[in-house]
Amino acid sequence: MWPCTATPSVSPLQAAEKMRIGNAAFIDVRTPNEYQHSHAQGAINIPLNTLSISDFERLKHHAEVYVICLSGTRSATATTKLRRANIPAFTITGGTTAWQASGLPME
Repeated sequence: MWPCTATPSVSPLQAAEKMRIGNAAFIDVRTPNEYQHSHAQGAINIPLNTLSISDFERLKHHAEVYVICLSGTRSATATTKLRRANIPAFTITGGTTAWQASGLPME
């Protein structure tokens, strides 16, 4: 199990590249309303307040899990929960705001 003292993070560009070449999951932990308004292309919505053991079971089959929210706070919390469940998760620094500012696709 990984230490939970610091939340592992990657930049939006690093995450996009890793997801392009690997067996990675991409989750957006914002509320359904926030997600429906606009989200990073390819992200599936699993709100932080509903993140559960069944989600852990689904996600553990991926080599890595990249977690995004609006600015990075909720994704850091979700990343910590996932890593405590022995899932190799990473928060995307700056969240959706940074993803969009990096010129990465949105839906």
